Amino acid sequence: MNHGQMYIMMGMIVISVMIAIVVYYRSYRKNFRDREILEEIFDGSTSARLVTDIQDNTLFFNPAFDDLCGDVDPSLDAIRTIFSRKKNKLIEERLESLIQNGMRGHEDAMEVDTVTVSGEERWYRLSAQPVAGWLGTIHWSIDDITERRTIEVVIREEREKLVDFTDHAPVGFYAMDENGRFTFVN
Repeated sequence: MNHGQMYIMMGMIVISVMIAIVVYYRSYRKNFRDREILEEIFDGSTSARLVTDIQDNTLFFNPAFDDLCGDVDPSLDAIRTIFSRKKNKLIEERLESLIQNGMRGHEDAMEVDTVTVSGEERWYRLSAQPVAGWLGTIHWSIDDITERRTIEVVIREEREKLVDFTDHAPVGFYAMDENGRFTFVN
């Protein structure tokens, strides 16, 4: 190999190394910027938030998700662990379906009850949706809906009591619309 060929080869190696450094730097800078954006969006949320890629790598989680996990590492596996505590096969299958749909980039949601680390029974709404503008990234949200579910149960029970009362009342009840037609008669 003569000197000219050797210089050309060394030049190509130097150029390749420089290109690799630029690509790595751009990727690092983009990931750092993405993390800052995610922190701005989700850090203040009182609901648990997790962002993963389709390879199941955790890209971001907020403090509420960390609190929900307890001793378990914040990841998609933590969601499986938290919501499998009741050992309900139907819930576990639905949860796996939600996770698989999320990994495929489809929006999905479910409501499930579970036992927290402290032993308290709570209701949660889990949802998965792709993050717009970030191909292959999934946003997982876990909202505590225990209070809403409690209110729904109370309303349903009160409605049932009202129906029972009107069906078995010693006097008649009726309702009429604005045209004088009967809309309800017991």
